[in-house]
Amino acid sequence: MRKVLVVISFLAGLWGNWFTAGAQTLYPAAWTDKINVLVNADNSISKTVSGTEYNAGAASENILAAGVDGYVSFTYTTNTANAYMVSLTPLNIQPEFQFSLYSIYILSNGAMAIYEQNTLVSGYTTLVSGDVIKIAREAGEIKYYRNATLLRTASSVYSSSHLRADISVRSGKVPPISCSFNRKLIAKPTMQYPDFNNNNGAISLVVEGGDAPFTYQWSSGEQTAAISNKPRGTYSVTITDASNRTFSTAYSLGFPIGWKNLDKAVVNSNNTLTRTVTTKALDANASSLNILPVGEDGWIEFTITDPSAAYMIGFTNADVHSTIEYLRYAIYVNEPGGIYVYESNVSGGFFGNIVKGDVLRISREGTQIVYYKNGVPFRTVTGPADKPLYIADVSIYSNAGPLPQVTASFEKQIQFKPVFTLPDKNNNGGKIALAIDGAYNPSTVQWSTGESIATIQDKGKGIYSATVSDASGRSSSRTYTLGFPVYWSDLQKATLQADGSIVKSATNQSYDAGAISANRLLPGEEGSVEIVLNRADSKTQFVIGLARYNTSTNYPATDYGYMLHSNGNVYIYEGSSGVLQLPFKEGCVLKISREGGFIKYYYDGNLVRSVATTPSWELYVDCSLFLGTVPMVTATFNYVSNTYYAIANGNWNSIGVWSTTEGGGAASRVPTYGDFVNVKGRLININTRVYCKSLKITAEEPNTGIIVDGSAASLVLEEIKMKGNGNTAAQQVLQVKNSATLKIQ
Repeated sequence: MRKVLVVISFLAGLWGNWFTAGAQTLYPAAWTDKINVLVNADNSISKTVSGTEYNAGAASENILAAGVDGYVSFTYTTNTANAYMVSLTPLNIQPEFQFSLYSIYILSNGAMAIYEQNTLVSGYTTLVSGDVIKIAREAGEIKYYRNATLLRTASSVYSSSHLRADISVRSGKVPPISCSFNRKLIAKPTMQYPDFNNNNGAISLVVEGGDAPFTYQWSSGEQTAAISNKPRGTYSVTITDASNRTFSTAYSLGFPIGWKNLDKAVVNSNNTLTRTVTTKALDANASSLNILPVGEDGWIEFTITDPSAAYMIGFTNADVHSTIEYLRYAIYVNEPGGIYVYESNVSGGFFGNIVKGDVLRISREGTQIVYYKNGVPFRTVTGPADKPLYIADVSIYSNAGPLPQVTASFEKQIQFKPVFTLPDKNNNGGKIALAIDGAYNPSTVQWSTGESIATIQDKGKGIYSATVSDASGRSSSRTYTLGFPVYWSDLQKATLQADGSIVKSATNQSYDAGAISANRLLPGEEGSVEIVLNRADSKTQFVIGLARYNTSTNYPATDYGYMLHSNGNVYIYEGSSGVLQLPFKEGCVLKISREGGFIKYYYDGNLVRSVATTPSWELYVDCSLFLGTVPMVTATFNYVSNTYYAIANGNWNSIGVWSTTEGGGAASRVPTYGDFVNVKGRLININTRVYCKSLKITAEEPNTGIIVDGSAASLVLEEIKMKGNGNTAAQQVLQVKNSATLKIQ
């Protein structure tokens, strides 16, 4: 039977306004989440491990309701073996006292001080046996007492939250703790979310804070602690204990989350997540294969079970690694258990704290984003009118424990992530290696060329389609082009990588880096350029597309382009005009094609825009880099070799320096990959990365030659020839200086 402490009325005279005259019921702290401690018969707590570290503790099942006055108290007894902390706090996820908000620190020598989290906020005072110590909430303020003496008053956003007793033990024993508030009846659920068969969902409850026996009443009719073999849906339950206290809540059995892109995190056997490193920062992440489609309503939900790590869970339009700026609508649970809302890294406010059994949900309902706690909305904001695609995304601050299980109203989707090897110059050796996520096993892959494996190889140029079918009966297809590599030239502030990607070499964020192709889509011909985006990244932003010849790095020079923005969205840009926004999906295939008199844009094989063009334009693959990396690009058209003659002194990339006939008029473009270049009697400067097939320099006085100057400058070619032409003195016709490079392929 519960112990009851009766406080006799004469104490009111001794302790001022601590207690009113008459009797008041106090409740012994009922301890849970016990770590390295033993609860003794008198309700004192002993540390069970050796050492003098704060590695033992417990939290009370007694919970002081939000906004209600109450206190915890204990009587000090001199004992040099004892050192401990007694706290009033929303939540302590560790035995260390640093996570408790309002604490009394008792040293083995009898000294006492006040800590608030990890900060000493008072001087030390010496206690004597029989001193009664109390931490109270009174009218929204936290007050600390020694007997009748008020020691300190504090106030914070947590002072109106749910609070509980908490102890952290350094050595010895903690005296019995009394609370002015009773235990709170709560339930901790373990969920099994239905698979694709939608008939094996289960919820199992463990009750805390009540007196057995317990009775259960589920909305589905069961009267047991567990229900099973359930389809997706919402199931409410009411629990009643022997003291006639009740607890009611509702749980949603949605789709399980398919986790992907784990960074410093691991998926546990029950599909929860744990941070794998001991540092503390919101830089451990995962995102979902579950996709809330454009224009549809949906929600994500999680239920608090045990104290765990600090974390942020919410909606994002794209997984951009560890950047919480792009968590569009998120709930952040911090280490003391406080509930905050963050929207694109902007605080939406503080909303109390968690208690075991709390059910938290973020829901898109029309254009409204609604946040719920235990079925009650606590914040509503207006979301984007176009209701964009969302996925679930998580950032984990600490490794104190696993996150809650997360469920969603929307299902995981089959995801393709290909890696390409383009055919060589002999049209051999093409390869597509598929990584498939989000399929229910067993799954199959079927290629248009007959193979039923994930990787096809030894392929020539062409179009290849793959269809994945899974155990649920779903299927999804993608079509890929194995075309010509893009032969990039005029690389400005950018470096070509061995895998065909282009990396911006400057660290600034501006469209001042880029390249243009030697590949040319000739007038009147049809052709396309294609890129696959396997990840979005807050550190990558670029435009890729088709353009008339230009030497500008700025994206308005691209006539028809896709922009991958660092915010995780895909846009269609035509010159400086953004004409369409598209959702980003990992592995999406973006294609721009000239077909007759039209430019057509395809997203995962679906036509999303068609615009009239001038078929007589000669088009090039053009890229403009704001920051980051452009993945490998392929085109259905190759380079076409031309012969060029220098007709004026100047920069290699300057229009007016070159002609396609010796002594002729200026050409509208400059030499690039595959071209034959002749320099005679002219001085040409190179300060970017340029290409050609061969270079012939004929020295004539007074100035003839090529100067490759600066670390960003490079001349790449297959052949170089130099000769004199009756000069009276030796000529310096090729200079490579100041960290520039000359490369012979």
